[in-house]
Amino acid sequence: MNQVGKIIAAWGIVIALAWGYLHADKINFFDTGFQTSAMIWWTVLMVLLVAATYKWFPNAMQNKVVHAWTLILAVGLAINYLNLFELLPSSLALYSYYHTWLFLSAIGFAYTAVKWTPKSSSIYWAAAGLNVLLLAYALLAPKDVFFNANSLLLAGIVQGLPTLVDGILNYNT
Repeated sequence: MNQVGKIIAAWGIVIALAWGYLHADKINFFDTGFQTSAMIWWTVLMVLLVAATYKWFPNAMQNKVVHAWTLILAVGLAINYLNLFELLPSSLALYSYYHTWLFLSAIGFAYTAVKWTPKSSSIYWAAAGLNVLLLAYALLAPKDVFFNANSLLLAGIVQGLPTLVDGILNYNT
């Protein structure tokens, strides 16, 4: 696997592990302690991923997809911190953590599908579609049905697997 494939696969692994950690932690979505530990966990992982990407991804400083995902992560973390510190309206705060990442990931995957290599575009279109479907389910399902540890595991698969698959299948040189 070449350098690009390694970085792309690393994104998939880390994102899946981040969601998996929250799943394994037997979380309570509405517990402040969970929200704080989740934010610390995600912030550390995302900062490490972005730093590694800019360090090892060829021409990362000129790559619009790298910049887009960096912006998506910054916006997602900012929204989640606003929620954590109760600076969002209560109507948004209830769903902001999970829904934010599904929404932003759908945008990011769609952008990647358009801007990335043609051989990878179907993977990223599928990822965008799956994030939209999971977001729709999250919005429509009763809170007690959707918000459980299995939804975290599903998010890890929907968001981590596409980049892992792309890195392995399309960058084996």
